Amino acid sequence: MALQAVTGFGLLTATVTWILQTYPALNRRRTLAHQLNLFGEAAGPSGVLSLDPGHAAGLLEAMAGNVASVSIDLQAFRETYYFRGLERRGSLPATVAYAAL
Repeated sequence: MALQAVTGFGLLTATVTWILQTYPALNRRRTLAHQLNLFGEAAGPSGVLSLDPGHAAGLLEAMAGNVASVSIDLQAFRETYYFRGLERRGSLPATVAYAAL
């Protein structure tokens, strides 16, 4: 019975730890999706060329760091690939097209 109690406590602790580690990765992915959405709205239909070069460079530099973080998160937490964003602004698959502009 003591072994079952220790095993149960270990499984509960592992589950809570996994949830607490996964949530920040999902939050970073939603943040990148929101930034890409705002970038696409700022650029408009004519794309990046309509933005001031200095301003566009600053935005792209900030997003490059976030893209690196999200790619590391997707490698470390592969199961987060299957989480779906409910809103278009927070969904990376829906906004990743702006990164190709």
